[in-house]
Amino acid sequence: SEDSKYSDPKGVWAQLEKLVQLGDDGSLKKIAEMARESSRVYIPCFLNAIGQFKGNDQAVLKLLDYIRVEEEYLIKSVIGSLSSVGTVRAGGELIAMLQRPNISRDHQLFIASALKDFDHSKMQSEISSVILDFQAKPEPSDDTVEIIETLSSFIVSQPNPSSSDVVKITSGDSDQKLQDAYKGFENLSGEVRRALRTGMFFHQEVKKSDASIDLSPVIDMQYKAIELYLREAFERRCMKLVKSGVLQRKLDIIGYARPIPAKMSQFENYMSSLPEINKIPFFSKFKLRKMLRALCQYKPGKRFTLDGLKAFALFFLCFSRSECKYGLSNLFPLGFATDKDLHLFVCELHRFQDFRNRAVHEGLPPDVVQEIDQTWQTTFSALSEVDRLLMIEKHMKQMAQAKGA
Repeated sequence: SEDSKYSDPKGVWAQLEKLVQLGDDGSLKKIAEMARESSRVYIPCFLNAIGQFKGNDQAVLKLLDYIRVEEEYLIKSVIGSLSSVGTVRAGGELIAMLQRPNISRDHQLFIASALKDFDHSKMQSEISSVILDFQAKPEPSDDTVEIIETLSSFIVSQPNPSSSDVVKITSGDSDQKLQDAYKGFENLSGEVRRALRTGMFFHQEVKKSDASIDLSPVIDMQYKAIELYLREAFERRCMKLVKSGVLQRKLDIIGYARPIPAKMSQFENYMSSLPEINKIPFFSKFKLRKMLRALCQYKPGKRFTLDGLKAFALFFLCFSRSECKYGLSNLFPLGFATDKDLHLFVCELHRFQDFRNRAVHEGLPPDVVQEIDQTWQTTFSALSEVDRLLMIEKHMKQMAQAKGA
């Protein structure tokens, strides 16, 4: 180029081209690391490069880091790259994206169009489930009808429908039971609703059966629904705070960066002795240390995620309290009126994961079927609390915008 603005002094684009040509899993890993180290404006270049690994499900896994982004240009790059990879797994992720909260109507139309080139025979249940979710919405827009028609044309057993003859898929009375029990059900993303719907299906089948059936899948679906909703609600804000470096500096003072075992133990003892938290039967100091050490070791280009309900609970406990003698208060405000209310929510999440882990690893005998009703109440309580916190966050943003105006 005549000027230097298109030059590549570090050889990034040449390296990227070479990695794509190699086409192996090691190249994919390197491209994903380069994307995480890059400023966001250049990330689409790396996502498009990942999309060149056609037929490779490892490429799909690398793209999953970006499926919940908010930026328009990044979402379109993810959709395009998944479409380019073209595997059944990639198609499944595109279908799942259709009802995520960060996906606009234009994105949905883009995804529906991108799905036309996939092998639909292996994605029938996923397509049917999404059609059901769209059909359940009151007063669908013209765009929604178009999406339903496009998706319905992918149902192998049905002819291409007209606007007045769209295939209708029903879900029995599971959705009605969920709507009656939890008023926010219709506002959940498709992923969360499917997890709840699957759990309810298992529960109803167990009640109708006289056979000896393991009940742990019901609990696992409830757990999955809560974890998915926490990710949708808080993961992006959590990562923004992690990437700012504020947490690492404060945790260094406490003793987690170098590390200093005695100081870490002192902090962990303090956290486990807090009111309400001290009533958790098996408070995981190990999980707390593991998460905080991972936070300290985070660097651009590395991957960090809050894995499970306990991880979110411990993150909130450390950084969302209004008072903390270690200087960690209000780093991640959630909107709880008191620290006791926060502690109770942390306890609920912590205990639910303990119960879920026991259920999955040890199984649940049929004679506890009546106790499943109580776990549904716990699930709906956790989801409702997230709803409330999101409403508070939305209200605070509106107040800040009004003040700025």
